[in-house]
Amino acid sequence: MQRLSKVLFTLLFVATGLMSFAQQKGAIDYVVAIVGKDIILASDIEQRLLMMKQSGEMPTSGDPKCIILEQMLTEKLLLNQARLDSLKINSMGVEGALEDRLDRMVATLGSMKAVEEMYKKTSFQIKQELRETIKDQYLANQMQGTINEKVTITPSDVQKYFSARPKDSLPLLPDQYVFRQIVLYPPASGDAKLEARQKLLSIRERVLKGEKFANLAILYSQDIESAKRGGELGLASAKNYVKPFADACSNLKEGQVSNIVETEYGFHIIQMVERRGDLFNARHILIKPEFSAEDHLKVKNKLDSIARLIRQDSIKFDLAALRFSEDKNTRLSGGLVVNQVPVQSNTNYNSTKFDKDFINKADYFAISNLKEGQISDPYESIDEAGQSIVKIMKIEKFIPSHVANLKDDFKLLQDIALQEKQRRYFDQWLTEKIQSMYIKIDPSFGNCVFERKGWFKK
Repeated sequence: MQRLSKVLFTLLFVATGLMSFAQQKGAIDYVVAIVGKDIILASDIEQRLLMMKQSGEMPTSGDPKCIILEQMLTEKLLLNQARLDSLKINSMGVEGALEDRLDRMVATLGSMKAVEEMYKKTSFQIKQELRETIKDQYLANQMQGTINEKVTITPSDVQKYFSARPKDSLPLLPDQYVFRQIVLYPPASGDAKLEARQKLLSIRERVLKGEKFANLAILYSQDIESAKRGGELGLASAKNYVKPFADACSNLKEGQVSNIVETEYGFHIIQMVERRGDLFNARHILIKPEFSAEDHLKVKNKLDSIARLIRQDSIKFDLAALRFSEDKNTRLSGGLVVNQVPVQSNTNYNSTKFDKDFINKADYFAISNLKEGQISDPYESIDEAGQSIVKIMKIEKFIPSHVANLKDDFKLLQDIALQEKQRRYFDQWLTEKIQSMYIKIDPSFGNCVFERKGWFKK
């Protein structure tokens, strides 16, 4: 009884605060809503609105502030339930998301100084506030994931879903390919490696003489993505990096610059930016050895010989991939490639099927005129890390553009049916929680038309 009284007193106190803040519209900030034990400030909505504008994610219809408010109401409700269920935060996941968010802000505005000027806060303040926001969003997402996990779907559910859908509402799928590959990396000559090391030594000397590491990374690093950020990689664990790179970082103090480090990606120099427990943030400059035309020709000739053996049926493609391919991601599966591009519109993420639009341009050019079972000629491409490679590909299966059906696209239809069932279940769960949880919204948002009813309580 005493505990209940304390809770009621807290809610009464916060509700009174809401009314008093609402009467002070001239104030810089005021409470917009209360959800359980959490509040949403006008400044919270303004800050998220600013982020949406800055990232180009503004809604095309409706009042943006009302849309943001409903998003935050849902997050706070999920957050309250996550605390009740004692869900835990993955600190590394939060830090990774924080660095990713900051990287996108810096990439959009050009520098951290520009970010500070836009938000009128120091980088430390921005990080602290973003970290708390991401923690809340992380817990809310985890809670929604826990709710979704309760929903299952059977083959018979998929068949019922397919039968109930009008045919013109089923997705139209583009041309799709299933393929295998054999990949070889051109061997860098001793001269090419020496030239790369000498170039990096020269850059290191300039750093030691006082030039800014970040400026030189922008100018010279061949890691394109990190170069945009002055070579900065973001706070992460050593296990995220290949061993030689991680070992070099483990011996660096903040501000210190490493000697030249060789990895499978090329040659690096590293500057330690910050250490935080088991995590660290470092900058690096990557220089790759330049492969000569002769290096590429040697590899092409080797692959040409392998392709000839396969066409003559002297060896099967999957066995040749296991024996010769240098791609660790596909070699053990006989060269079979799995789609690892997590793009929202990509219907075949984490599948062996590739939609035409999600195939690397060089790969598509090599296979577009092939029939099932045919093998491409050797050609140059790049791997996921931007490394120069030479490969041959075999069309395992070609699926022409078609309307989704149970025979060819059962997994896709299963995923869509599951998502719809999860959405219905979550809507029902959310409706019940809205009714049972304490929610108070400032009258200034009374004209908002929310997607779900029940937020405004009488």
